[in-house]
Amino acid sequence: MYEGVQSFGMAKVVEGIPALLHAAVFLFLIDFLFHINNIIAYTVLCIVVLCAALYTVVTVLPAIYC
Repeated sequence: MYEGVQSFGMAKVVEGIPALLHAAVFLFLIDFLFHINNIIAYTVLCIVVLCAALYTVVTVLPAIYC
């Protein structure tokens, strides 16, 4: 079973769980804010999208240039 877990890459899946949790919290926040005030919701959405893009670039660049 250990060899199956290693070949499947379970460690990478477990390492990705906090990022998925953060994404879920931010998406919930944005959905909640749309019911309160659209201007604030769009502002938070822009900030979250910019941070997600930066996070993606910082994560992918080391894989490209190694």
